[in-house]
Amino acid sequence: MTDSAILDLVAQHRTAAQHRYRWLWQPDPAPYLMQIDNLADLLSLGDVTAANDAGADLKAAYRSIDAHLDQGINGANRDLIDWTGDSADKFAVYLNQVQEAVGSYKDILHDYLQIQSGYAALVQGVINDASALVNKAIDAQTDVSVPTWEVVLTAIAAVSAGIGAVISGPVGWAIVTSTVAGVASAGSVIISNSDPASTAQSLADGLQGLLNDVNDQLDRFDKAVVELRGYLDSNGPLPAINPRLPGFITAPSFEPSLLHLSSEPAGIEGGVSKGQLVKPPQPDGVPQSSISNRLAGG
Repeated sequence: MTDSAILDLVAQHRTAAQHRYRWLWQPDPAPYLMQIDNLADLLSLGDVTAANDAGADLKAAYRSIDAHLDQGINGANRDLIDWTGDSADKFAVYLNQVQEAVGSYKDILHDYLQIQSGYAALVQGVINDASALVNKAIDAQTDVSVPTWEVVLTAIAAVSAGIGAVISGPVGWAIVTSTVAGVASAGSVIISNSDPASTAQSLADGLQGLLNDVNDQLDRFDKAVVELRGYLDSNGPLPAINPRLPGFITAPSFEPSLLHLSSEPAGIEGGVSKGQLVKPPQPDGVPQSSISNRLAGG
């Protein structure tokens, strides 16, 4: 089911309501049908594909950083455990700075990914709930016999589930302290089947309750993003992944030929590089990461 399918269902309900027999003393459903059209337009604004794609991009970035921390930096620390001396101390400081910088990016992505995943779950949940409401109303307008006229709303509950399933490990927030989930949902809606206007009115009321829940949840997402933005503002720009190179202490000269062992073939020393051991940091003016730009309103 897609967002455009909601509008198709609403059109089917309008036709069913207009063709359903009603007594002269029963109210005209037209005013409610207009309200339903307006509510359906608002509830169809979300883009499930775009929301899921954004979440997938953020998850890929998060996993990449997580792997970099584990395999790259943590692995380097393990490999260098037996390296001692002044150069080792300087490199340890440098590596720690890189680790802190990467950790800051990971914390930002962790929380923003949870917000985005909760939003994607909300968009899909809205489509599911709105479709269920309209389908039940169509049954009522066409005198279809069903076991119950109650529709349980699930969009808000889907937010917590979406946040909880987004990443492995602890689900807690690294930075955000706002209550992102926990909106008091309308719970369920009873669709009336007594007459065309009553059915349309109960549908309109159900859609309005769903929209109220959605707006409350979106407010919570906004507050969480503002909180992340505040974190960036209060802590300055995200640290550079490549901080200033450490000053390595070396001998006055370095000749690769000195590394040649008698047991090794001649010329092997030619493969030893005299270049920098660490990639230089990017020059000033390099754009911030996309996540930093987005949180900064760029």
